[in-house]
Amino acid sequence: MGGHGYINEHPVEMFYRDNRLNPIHEGTTGIQSLDLLTRKVPMNKMQGYKATLHEIVKTLDEAKHYSSLQPMTEQLSEALATLSTTTEAVLTAMATKNIDLALSNSVKYLELFGHVIIAWLWLKQSIVATKALAEKPHQADVHFYQGKLQAAQYFYRFELPEINVWSKLLTQTDSTSFDMQPEWF
Repeated sequence: MGGHGYINEHPVEMFYRDNRLNPIHEGTTGIQSLDLLTRKVPMNKMQGYKATLHEIVKTLDEAKHYSSLQPMTEQLSEALATLSTTTEAVLTAMATKNIDLALSNSVKYLELFGHVIIAWLWLKQSIVATKALAEKPHQADVHFYQGKLQAAQYFYRFELPEINVWSKLLTQTDSTSFDMQPEWF
C-alpha cells in the first residue's frame, strides 16, 4: 500500500496497520519475561530483587497502623511469600532441569511479579487515601480517596488471587507450553 495505509482510514488499511502491532507486543512480553528471570532477578546476587522486597515490607509495616487496611496488608504479605517461593522454585528449576522447560512459563512469572508490584502500589495509595480521609477533606476529595480505596479493593479481590494459579504452574514446572509442537498448529 506504499506507506499511505498508515494515514488513510480505509478498512483494509486500518486492519493491516492495527495488526502490525500484535507481533511486537507478543514478542516484547516474552523477551521481557526471559530478561526478568535470567538477568534482572539473579543480577548482583539478587540485590535488586531483595531491595524490591524490602521496600514492599516497609510499606506493609506502615499499613499495619491502619485497621481498615488489614485485609490488603494480609493479602500482600501472602502474595509476597508466594512470589518468594515461586522465584526460588523457578531459579532452582533453571539450574537443575532443562532450562527451556524452566523458562517456558516465564510470562506467567512476569505477570505474577507484576501483580505483586501493582498490589504494593495500590497499598501505598490506600495508605495515602486513608490518611487523607482521616483529615476530613473537601467532599470532592472524599470521593476521590474513596474511589482509590475501592479500586484497590477491586484489584485485591479480582486480580491479585490469580497469582496463586500462576505460582502453581511455575513451581511445578508445568510442561504444557513446552510440550507443544509446531506441526500441531
